[in-house]
Amino acid sequence: MGGAWIAAVLIGLSALYPVTWTIGAEPVVIKNVRITPKFETAGIIVESDAASVSLEILGPKGFQAAFPFVRFDQNHLATSLFGLQPDTEYTIRIAGTTVHRFRTEREFEMPRDEHVVRVDSMEKLQRAADAAEPGTTILVAPGIYRGQLVVRRSGAAGRPIVIRGEVKALSVPVWERKDLPVIDATKVDTGIQLDGVHHVVLDSLQVRNAVKHGVYLLRASHCVVQRMQIYDNGTWNLIVSKGGPTAGRHLIQDNHVADLDHGRFLFDYRGSSDVGARLFGETAWKGTSMELFHLATNTISSVLARAIRMLCREDLTEKSMFMTIKSSSSATTP
Repeated sequence: MGGAWIAAVLIGLSALYPVTWTIGAEPVVIKNVRITPKFETAGIIVESDAASVSLEILGPKGFQAAFPFVRFDQNHLATSLFGLQPDTEYTIRIAGTTVHRFRTEREFEMPRDEHVVRVDSMEKLQRAADAAEPGTTILVAPGIYRGQLVVRRSGAAGRPIVIRGEVKALSVPVWERKDLPVIDATKVDTGIQLDGVHHVVLDSLQVRNAVKHGVYLLRASHCVVQRMQIYDNGTWNLIVSKGGPTAGRHLIQDNHVADLDHGRFLFDYRGSSDVGARLFGETAWKGTSMELFHLATNTISSVLARAIRMLCREDLTEKSMFMTIKSSSSATTP
C-alpha cells in the first residue's frame, strides 16, 4: 500500500490533539493526532518526524497491537483500524504513551415520510423532483421511465429528499429483485444526476443503458445511494465528482453494479492519475479506509464499463472526493 495512496484516502480528518512523547532517547513532538471514525473503520493521522509510531487498541485483554503508522509525506504518518462495530466507543494508544477515545458512527436509518408524492411517468418524476422540499418522499411506481432524471433540489439533515421505488420489502439480495422501477437512459448521457445538491436519497431503483454514466453525483454532499441496480452504462455505472472541501460525505450501500450484457470483466488502471478509487469486475474492497464516503455491502459483478469512479485531484475542486468502503463484496451474476 503506497504512502501517496494513504495520503489521498485520509485527507479531511478531524479531532486535533497536540501532544509530545519520547521514543527511545529522542523527544518527539506530535503536533496533531487526527481521528476520523466511520461505521467499521477509523482513519488516523499523526503529524510527526518520528521514524516509526506504534498504534494499539484496547481489548478484553488490554492494549493489543494494531497496524502501525506509515509515513506518507515528510511530516505525516497514517493508519487505519478495521473490523470495528458501529456506534461503539474505542480506546487507542499511540506510541505506547498517549491515549485517545472515539466513537464509530451509527448505521444510517431512513427517516419517516413527511410529505409523499407518487409518480408513474418520467415527466411526473422530473416535475416532483423540481418541486421537492426537505422531507419530501417521491414514490416511483414500477415501470420503465425513459430519459434522464436531474435532481437540483436539496434536503436537510434529518429531512432528506427521498426518491424511492414503490416496491415491497423483500429479504432477497438486490440483484435478485425483478420489480424495481427502471430509469432507462438509452441515448442520453446520464440516468440520474444529483447536481450540486445535498441530503438526497436514491433508493430501490434500476438505472441502465446511459451513454456515459448511470448515477452521477456532481458537486453533491451528504447523499445516499442504496438498494439500487446500476447496469450496462457506457462509461461509469456510478461516478462522484467535484464540489470542493464541502462535498462528499456520501453513503453508498447495498447496491448491485454490473454489466449484464457483456458478461466479462475489465481491470485496467491505465490513465488513472486523477482517480481516487475504481472498482472493476470481481474486485472486492473490504475494510479499506478512505475518507468522506461510505461504501457498504455493494456487489460488483461482470463489469465491462467501469463500475465506480471517485475523483480526487489535489486542487480545491475535487480534493475532498474520497470514500470509506465497508464490507463490500463481489459476485458473478447468474
